[in-house]
Amino acid sequence: MKIFTLSFFSILFVCLFNFSVSAQPGATCAEAVVVSSVPYTATGLTTVGTTYTGIACSGTFPNYMSGADYVFSFTPAVTQTYGIVLSGTSPTASIFVTDVCPDNASVACIANINSTMGNPTLSVPLTAGTTYFITISTVSLAAATTNFDILIDACNGTPTPNFTFTQNALDVTFTNTSTNASTYEWFYGDELIAFPNPIAFGELVENPTHTFTSYGDHEVVLIATNSCGSADTIIQTITLVCPGTAPVADFTYNQTGADVAFQSTSTAADSVGWYFGDEILPINPFTSPTTTEAAPSHTYTSNGSFTVTCIAYNECGSDTTTQVITITTVSAGSIFSENISVACFPIPAENVLNVNISGNTSDVQILLINDLGQIVYSVNSKSNNHVIDISKFSKGVYTINVKTNSTIQIQRILFK
Repeated sequence: MKIFTLSFFSILFVCLFNFSVSAQPGATCAEAVVVSSVPYTATGLTTVGTTYTGIACSGTFPNYMSGADYVFSFTPAVTQTYGIVLSGTSPTASIFVTDVCPDNASVACIANINSTMGNPTLSVPLTAGTTYFITISTVSLAAATTNFDILIDACNGTPTPNFTFTQNALDVTFTNTSTNASTYEWFYGDELIAFPNPIAFGELVENPTHTFTSYGDHEVVLIATNSCGSADTIIQTITLVCPGTAPVADFTYNQTGADVAFQSTSTAADSVGWYFGDEILPINPFTSPTTTEAAPSHTYTSNGSFTVTCIAYNECGSDTTTQVITITTVSAGSIFSENISVACFPIPAENVLNVNISGNTSDVQILLINDLGQIVYSVNSKSNNHVIDISKFSKGVYTINVKTNSTIQIQRILFK
């Protein structure tokens, strides 16, 4: 029994000893990771923190460590300010710098920082020849474990951001030529929340590649920060040159009374868009072309001069041309030659909108236009009774445009 007891406790001791030996590097001061020179970087590390009885870097000495914190030792060769930068952390990550091992009763706090947002940065003056212990921990049981990358470097000078770039079509590779910097943040002007909005977040890489969506001028922002938190910003406009040929818009037309046949003669165009000058809403950034056919026909229902716009598109951008069409052959009587009436119901409309047209013997075009001037529904039909599914449209006031060969009727409809 004694032999068994001895063996049992021997095995238990060995297990405990092996567990301690196999603990992560830096889990105790005896296993502290030695930083022999700067700049020092390490990635993919993990620390398991604890809660503290007082504010960070205070309280009784056992509260400085949980036994699973990540500890570094550093003896600087030069007396100066050093920066400690963490990245890739969860919230409540913390940095503690002490003059002896944190579990020593005589420990003195040199500097510390807690970050409720994560990724803390600490600048601290250190004396040459003195060994300091740098403990990475967390101060929340809700987020006790965090991964982290670390950079320790001397604070030498103010960062100066700069970069060059090379273009391959819409793909741009940036080469960082900044000096005295350790971290970088990029903005390309196409972010959902753009610089300098204080809640904007850029790309945190040194030499990124970014794919733009268009050629032309783009404002690129680079923020360079050193390991002590000092930062500077450069804003530079780059011009992306399209490798192809820019489109040139042009068109011809053949007019017979109020009927006009158009033909795009644009060059290097992948597509075209048309506005005939009699749309309900004028051209604006929110309107869509009336048609994208290469050779559309259009019938005007009133006399006057109409500015016809043709826009040619390709990957290099767009080009616009206009011509004025003059209509003089529409008589006042012919505009309303048919006794047309349009009934829309229910009002306000929900889920479906019924459109009934009476007195019409020609083709009918129905357009739904939102308050931004965008055509959200279009149909051409010989039928005089239409049921439109509006369940996919946002609530608001819409314009319905009912057009026949002889008349146009416009109504405003509330969708709820």
